[in-house]
Amino acid sequence: MTLADIRLRVAMRAQKIMQDATGAMAADTTEPVASQIDQAIRDGIDSFWSDHDWSFASQFVQFDIDPDGTAMSIDGDAGRYLLPDLVRSQPLNPRVFIRGSDGGGGMPPIPVVSMDQVVERQFLEPDTSGVPIACAVEWSSTLRPGMSQRGGLEFRVFPDPGDRYTVSFRALVGAVPLVQETQRGNWPAAHDLSIVAFAVRELFRHDQKADSPARKVAEAEAAEALARSTRHDNEFYKAATLGSMADQATTRGRVVEFVDLTNGNTILSVTTFS
Repeated sequence: MTLADIRLRVAMRAQKIMQDATGAMAADTTEPVASQIDQAIRDGIDSFWSDHDWSFASQFVQFDIDPDGTAMSIDGDAGRYLLPDLVRSQPLNPRVFIRGSDGGGGMPPIPVVSMDQVVERQFLEPDTSGVPIACAVEWSSTLRPGMSQRGGLEFRVFPDPGDRYTVSFRALVGAVPLVQETQRGNWPAAHDLSIVAFAVRELFRHDQKADSPARKVAEAEAAEALARSTRHDNEFYKAATLGSMADQATTRGRVVEFVDLTNGNTILSVTTFS
């Protein structure tokens, strides 16, 4: 469904409809109803996204790093990059894939280590560059200064890239905000009606008293929709594969390795689970 489709179905379920210029049924466009419906859709999507470990929330993130910095680099620093807001986690795998930007292969994956290790090496060897041998991702509240802006996830590599490289790793991502009428969400179409049910529930939570029959029905319908979507996700979508690292981590577990960056040897390997 498009955003327009979702809005119409939410409006129909909540009985907040009108006729458009052609006489066709449409969602109420008067205020504050229109804004309430749109806010309910946003809240419903966020609530649905957070209520289960969806298979489709685990996706590959890919971008370029280079000696001169890119649009994603922080303050032009070739060793620091700001990940998109849609990325919601550190790499789920213990390695990050890397290749030359010209498509050439043959480079070993970069181990994901602690941010402390990467920062230490950057301070000790600030002029070193070449093929990165380690990386780290950590939340930073200082990446976007200003009261109206949040921080973000910072991706660091050591050493600074000596050439242009493409890196890729699997991470948890959030729902893409729906802003265009013809835009579709970044979830399988099988869950569209569940999104509608969640949006209706959010609208009724704002519009109805807690003990109202309409709100109770909306709560029950959202719970049933979540159960259907969960069964569908578990039955028809296998857990994301991790290539040659399948025996080291899962979509819910992540191997954190502490590496001696002077020789590349692993000192300690710990599996963490979310």
